[in-house]
Amino acid sequence: MRGRQCDPAFWECFNYNTSRSSRYREFLIRTFVNDSLPSMHTNRDVIERISRISQIPIESVPEELNRPVHPGGQVIFGFTGDEIDAVARDYEYMQWWVSPKGLNMAIVIPSSPPHVPTFDELMLDAYGACPPEGQFARTRMSIERRSAKYAFIDNALEAIAESRPITQEEVFQALQSRTKTIPWAEPFISAGGWLPGFQKDPASARSWLSKRWKALELPRFPRGPKRPKK
Repeated sequence: MRGRQCDPAFWECFNYNTSRSSRYREFLIRTFVNDSLPSMHTNRDVIERISRISQIPIESVPEELNRPVHPGGQVIFGFTGDEIDAVARDYEYMQWWVSPKGLNMAIVIPSSPPHVPTFDELMLDAYGACPPEGQFARTRMSIERRSAKYAFIDNALEAIAESRPITQEEVFQALQSRTKTIPWAEPFISAGGWLPGFQKDPASARSWLSKRWKALELPRFPRGPKRPKK
């Protein structure tokens, strides 16, 4: 991985007021972490493992990282900044940064509370479905519907498309390893992830991906071999 680095534009929880004098800034984008954790680990265990391998000491992390406890094992495979951000996205208002002393993570609640969507707003398809007629068809939703969360997913899909995946399953596998951010859509919500969602309901998962893939004008998947006629 020498000479390569990750793209901080994909980081959702990074605090860009991070210290410019910290020598650990370069470690975030140039250090690659490849390790695994056993079952019954916490996100704090993940961060501590990343810290040890990337040689970025931990200055301060919150108690929230001790929950939840993950019953299964986990593979850490990615650049340091990407992997830290993936952990931070598990928590609302979590931010992370580096100082001259090392890594910091904290729950940072904004001074002005963010807009809390109503049930009717949540029912609007963030990926382009037509809003219902009548009182719920608010024009402001055309602006709000594309949140940073969905823009992040689109960016991930575009990056994955550059590797020319052959099947849709390969895309979900790549999404699973790249980001824990999932859309407000089934089967991903109930399954709790990209690949679990595909495995739970392949037809619905493929339908969602086909719509998003087409909307982003990404290259078509290669056609498989024709089935012999009976």
